[in-house]
Amino acid sequence: VKDAGVYALPASVFGCTLHDARRLSARAVGMFYADPGDGADARTYRLRGGMQALAWQLARRSRSVRLLTGTSVRRIRRTEGHLEMIDARGARHAVDAVVLALPAEAARCVLGSLGGAGRARALLTAYPYNDLVYGVHTDPCYLPAMREHWSPSTVTVHGPWAETTAWQRRPNGDLFVSQLTHRDTLPRSVLASTVFRTLQPTPEMLSAQAELLSLQGDGGVYFAGHVATRSDDLDSVLASAAEVARLLAPRSPRPAHLLRTTGKETP
Repeated sequence: VKDAGVYALPASVFGCTLHDARRLSARAVGMFYADPGDGADARTYRLRGGMQALAWQLARRSRSVRLLTGTSVRRIRRTEGHLEMIDARGARHAVDAVVLALPAEAARCVLGSLGGAGRARALLTAYPYNDLVYGVHTDPCYLPAMREHWSPSTVTVHGPWAETTAWQRRPNGDLFVSQLTHRDTLPRSVLASTVFRTLQPTPEMLSAQAELLSLQGDGGVYFAGHVATRSDDLDSVLASAAEVARLLAPRSPRPAHLLRTTGKETP
């Protein structure tokens, strides 16, 4: 009963076994399912053009910003008391501060050559990840044989794993999005697939995260994104970026406007 009723959904969300789901932080997992309380905005928004369109809109309003898209950072170093970023092409960029919104392993690599960042690099080793494969298909192979038993969201438990299928009715036929990471059989035709790396919110990781956040701004280095939040969802990671902006520009009204609580994170 616990496996099917309690552990199956967190195991599917975080790509871990039913047994490992027991080791996840109840506080972090509960954010996805808890009632946000009276007055919380429960509306769902679909942005025309997706999140990338919003990012470009914000970028256009930041007229003093120079954007280098498609340019990866290789390392950070400190020269004559100032920070310098070196990109994949070898170009150097003098900066006042660095904000890393990266997976833990990538952040560790970037910090590898920066003196005084040893503790932050050590804390980032406590961030475990699992791979999750999602596929879009038209084959209802993971749903019951009788259509009247279908549900918009289904969790299938097989062995130590639990994986989801989402069903969407469409005018030209049913469409399904399923987790395919550990399936014994695959759909007859997979229209598209993608792989996500999913952070595991264990108590050990969250303890490391709390200490990492206590280092915010040390040596001009800040952290944002999922390495800085208890909940790896869109509004939480955006709030983490706004919090860094507030620290960097405490007099600006824009971060305060963006930091209005959503009910998932406590202020």
